[in-house]
Amino acid sequence: QFCSSGSLLQRTTGASAFEFNRDFRNILSGIMDDFNKGKGDQLSTMQN
Repeated sequence: QFCSSGSLLQRTTGASAFEFNRDFRNILSGIMDDFNKGKGDQLSTMQN
């Protein structure tokens, strides 16, 4: 599914680390906040 979305796949090969930090900082901070509250990392929900 990931490979079939051409623009997203192309962006991952050319994006810098700062772009990922900017785009996903809300998601990452939410995961870290949940983990710190004892809710675990919830990574199983991201595998879909």
